[in-house]
Amino acid sequence: MSIKDDIRKETVGKSKDFKKKEIKINDKLSVVVKEPSVAQRTKILQKSKVQSAQANGDFDTIDTGKMQAYAVIECTYTPDGEKVFDEADLDSMLNSPSTAKWLDKVGEVALNLLNVQDEEEVKN
Repeated sequence: MSIKDDIRKETVGKSKDFKKKEIKINDKLSVVVKEPSVAQRTKILQKSKVQSAQANGDFDTIDTGKMQAYAVIECTYTPDGEKVFDEADLDSMLNSPSTAKWLDKVGEVALNLLNVQDEEEVKN
């Protein structure tokens, strides 16, 4: 086997194990928040951008409320693996009271999974 083959085996050939966390919504219901794929993470970040006009020109900033809502939409599944939310739920999430505990609880986990680091990297 060549070095190239070894590198490919350890990168694109690795199994696609996504980190997951189950969260209780109430006494009877729970959801699974799954680490997003690179494509999902890109979608979350792109959809969260807003144009901000500054004296030195326009640039993109991130709307953190939108980022939380899109992270919940993209990363939340039933325990059986079915996606729970879609973009039709965005306005409802954004207009939820700031005390909506389920949204903060699920959103915090989803946002943390956007930035998953290798365990070895975290130790160093």
